[in-house]
Amino acid sequence: MSDSKNDDENANIGVGRIVVLDGLQSAAGKKINGKYAMVLSSEETDDGRWECKVLHRDKTVGIKINFMKSVPQTEEDTPHPDYMEMCMYKMSLMGLTVRETQERTIGKFRHGRGICYSDESVFHRAKKLVQLLDYPDEDHTPPQTVMLGMSDLFYSSLAIHEAKFQTGCSMYDLEHMAACVSLAGMAQGHPQSNCPSPAEACECILFALMGAAPRSIETLLGFIVMTPYIGNKSDYDESLFRRSRENPALTHAQDNAAYIDVMKGPIGLLCFLMCHLKKECSLALFKYMEQHFQELFPLMIRRLFTILARESAGTADGKALGRYSRNILARICDFRESSFIQRFPFPLYYYLCECESFEYKPEAQQLLMEDRSITRLDQVEEVMMCLVEPDIAFAFWDEAGN
Repeated sequence: MSDSKNDDENANIGVGRIVVLDGLQSAAGKKINGKYAMVLSSEETDDGRWECKVLHRDKTVGIKINFMKSVPQTEEDTPHPDYMEMCMYKMSLMGLTVRETQERTIGKFRHGRGICYSDESVFHRAKKLVQLLDYPDEDHTPPQTVMLGMSDLFYSSLAIHEAKFQTGCSMYDLEHMAACVSLAGMAQGHPQSNCPSPAEACECILFALMGAAPRSIETLLGFIVMTPYIGNKSDYDESLFRRSRENPALTHAQDNAAYIDVMKGPIGLLCFLMCHLKKECSLALFKYMEQHFQELFPLMIRRLFTILARESAGTADGKALGRYSRNILARICDFRESSFIQRFPFPLYYYLCECESFEYKPEAQQLLMEDRSITRLDQVEEVMMCLVEPDIAFAFWDEAGN
């Protein structure tokens, strides 16, 4: 490796970076050569090592940078052997002519982005599904695809397919929905996902997400923050659902069955990751989010608090998504190194975390436990007012009535 390339590698190493281990010479090291690893530490130790989590290994290890190789952003994609036939059949159901189907299948759809099946390895499926979290910009346009296999299985179960629901979604939005609900299905051990354990699935999903970062994480956060309109066409108000990657802002809350179904994807996925990942891995994910998405990360927190306020107000979306939001917030509060989280006054930490220190204020124990809903408006108001900026607290509270 040249000095200049080594300098570039050093500059890019940081929390959340996925690497491949190579060149380790010790007996223990040789066993993990060729394995994927995720960097957990913010900086190297005095002897030049970075704390890493190796995929499918319980203990973390200290690795020097010269034993780390970059993971290619795009890897050779081998479609399922029956892909072309299945793709043509799916597009015929979409109403395309034989000629249109052949042209599109042979051309743009040949690579089968995001297509995987339950008989493939968990990590391979996670990587393929994460491909659907990509998006187009000035420098990059992901190849088009047709949803088949697991993504089609989970996406087809969403209530948005009912005739009474309309969406303001692009094709890429639909792909993002499919990816999130499929990955959430794997993370919670849904029978159709064919995953041996949620813990293994969540670790594989984390590595897949971070391997495709920052685009994958930006899409996940962005979908939670800037959710497109999903509902009756007559109720659509464009001013409430303006979305911009350059100027992100919360889109309006919704409470219909289709919206709840869709949001169980990204919010449920984040919740299951927090529940099943080892603490050091979940904290590394939060560190990465805060460092790289200084606008989206606080907005995501605000979305979660808004859901809690709506849970208190008894809305359908609040009652369905409240427990996911509580679990995520509880684990974010473990991230005490964060400059953003340090703005939360200490009592809020106890409101959100399931710990024995609740004894000093027994009523707080009833507030945010996993299996309990918030039923008293003043409890939620108390949580909202724990935030540093009163105007933001009032904004949260105002949204509860919308």
